[in-house]
Amino acid sequence: MSGDDVVVRQTLVKCLIYIVSISFAVFLIKRYAKSMRQRFAAWMLNRCIGFVNKRVHKEKIRLFSSIENDRRIQILEIGAGGGANFEFYPGRSEVTCLEPNPHCKSYLEENAPADIQIKTVIQGFAENMTQLGLQDNSFDVVVCTLVLCSVKDVDRVLFEVKRVLKPGGKFYFMEHIIDDNRLVKSIQKILNPLWRRMVDGCQLIRDTPVYIQNAGFDEVKMTKFKFPYLLWPFFVKKFCFGTATKF
Repeated sequence: MSGDDVVVRQTLVKCLIYIVSISFAVFLIKRYAKSMRQRFAAWMLNRCIGFVNKRVHKEKIRLFSSIENDRRIQILEIGAGGGANFEFYPGRSEVTCLEPNPHCKSYLEENAPADIQIKTVIQGFAENMTQLGLQDNSFDVVVCTLVLCSVKDVDRVLFEVKRVLKPGGKFYFMEHIIDDNRLVKSIQKILNPLWRRMVDGCQLIRDTPVYIQNAGFDEVKMTKFKFPYLLWPFFVKKFCFGTATKF
């Protein structure tokens, strides 16, 4: 075998090793990237609970104070995350958690107060509650905070919320929304495509109050406010919270 043949063979072997290595790395990234991203998101949500609750504590107290505390309440929380709302629920509440990220379950169990019972943690999306087996007229309360900004079909989610609520039941919500200020609204529209990609589908320009008002609830009570933190991004400062009742 000539020297040139040896060089060619060595080059081919090196190229083959390089191609196999790259292919294997791509395979690992595709296989585990989603899980790694979900693990990080669950960890980050859990870390942010204290920060966010501290800033909107007054608003959450106002929001959840009307939940009855004289009996065992059946609560469905959509997008339960790490359990940021648990501390505001009445004692003896039984909570069904709907959460698409499987890595949030351990944080939910860790953050549940002793007097709150987690009945089950269901992995899935609110648009699919029928397929997930959540029955009609089965919950006293449905809770959704900082979730409607990123769901794929708001109308479908609200339809499902009404379906699973018992007559007289209430939907409790707190969401960031499109701003009323024309300049800020224009900036939100410009930033929205990039923001959606960066923040897991979150929409800066979603007019959630209009969706809720038009969802067919019998009574809607809503308050708008600015997120009370100076360093919070100005284009995500407009929030709303309230209740929607199904009679």
